[in-house]
Amino acid sequence: MAPASEALVGGPFPHAHQLAQPWCGAAKEAQIAGVPVITANQGGMKELVREGIVGLYFQLGDPQNLRRVLLDVIEDPSQLQAMRLKAPEVPTIEAQAGIVTQLYVQAITTRPPVA
Repeated sequence: MAPASEALVGGPFPHAHQLAQPWCGAAKEAQIAGVPVITANQGGMKELVREGIVGLYFQLGDPQNLRRVLLDVIEDPSQLQAMRLKAPEVPTIEAQAGIVTQLYVQAITTRPPVA
């Protein structure tokens, strides 16, 4: 087995936090760059990361579980490569602007009248 420092070169983005966070821009950027994300199995990050597809979960508040997940990817780096291949496509700025515009139009046209 390669040393951990070598095995994780180009490896996962460990989003090791103490609280269930609703969102992490850095984790989303990592995914877009094709970097698998390791995050807690609670909060908004659980919705962002599809386990085994584009990242892995660890049990929130359990550093030993996080250690096990990291050791698993060190011992079997092929799972990282498989997740890299499933990274989401990066939308163009035009596509992103179109999505946001559609959301605003939907919000404006579907809201109930103010009484």
